[in-house]
Amino acid sequence: MIASGMSASFADALIETATSFNNGERWALEGPGPRNTTPTGSKAYECGIEVNRCAPAAA
Repeated sequence: MIASGMSASFADALIETATSFNNGERWALEGPGPRNTTPTGSKAYECGIEVNRCAPAAA
């Protein structure tokens, strides 16, 4: 990573992040709740929030 121009500190942080994901470490300080989550489901992101690509075709 450093050879491609990334700083040593950023490369270290990236490795630390990947390692913690692989170890299943939790990052959140609190569980999901109405204050820190959104009711938007994954389908909205799949279809596009701004442009509704999943809408039925007009007849």
